[in-house]
Amino acid sequence: MATKTEIKALLKSMNLTEEDMDNYWNELIETNWKIKSLNDSFKTWRDMNTYIIAQLPTQKQKDIESAELKAKEEAEKAKAKLAKEQEEEYYDTHFEEIMIKKLPIKKNSQKEKLVI
Repeated sequence: MATKTEIKALLKSMNLTEEDMDNYWNELIETNWKIKSLNDSFKTWRDMNTYIIAQLPTQKQKDIESAELKAKEEAEKAKAKLAKEQEEEYYDTHFEEIMIKKLPIKKNSQKEKLVI
């Protein structure tokens, strides 16, 4: 936990006020489950160490980017799963055709015969 002196020095170096940090904290409650959990436990940014406090202004953007990346990865996984299911369904419904195409066919002068 940072002392009041450390917090004042940090805020001064970041050109922020305590009200700014309160606003960042409140915004993060919506996007960051850890911040929400801390807030539900009656903790605030003043209870964090200086390293964590320094990250709060940019954390919301990081959370949003992370959520977008996760959603994109999940969409790609769902798309790949659907494609695999469609391929398996095609294979199941056209199994005999696929196997016949793989068999060697010997041409005869009169007719084509399937030689197994």
